Amino acid sequence: MDSAAPAQLLASAETHAHIHGEAQIRGWIVHRLSRMLGVKPEAIGIDDPLAEYGLDSVEAIALSGELSDHLGRRWPPTLVWDHPTIAELSRFLAVQMKGGAAQ
Repeated sequence: MDSAAPAQLLASAETHAHIHGEAQIRGWIVHRLSRMLGVKPEAIGIDDPLAEYGLDSVEAIALSGELSDHLGRRWPPTLVWDHPTIAELSRFLAVQMKGGAAQ
């Protein structure tokens, strides 16, 4: 086995974690919701319940699917309802992407 392989894997994992850090995930969600709901990104509060923006169940399931595609990991369709604000959702996803336990 190549001795450089573990170092390359670690570097790849660290890069992947950085790309999918909490701030990056939060930004992606804000911009996706902005397009989905037809509002400006700055009008979306990260601590506001997503239901306040009129996000219906079909849109919530679609967002969960798009997050699965974006992050390369399968998430349940109830993801958005289980973590009802952008802050909670992005924090949960970032922890999960790093392989940690969510709180």
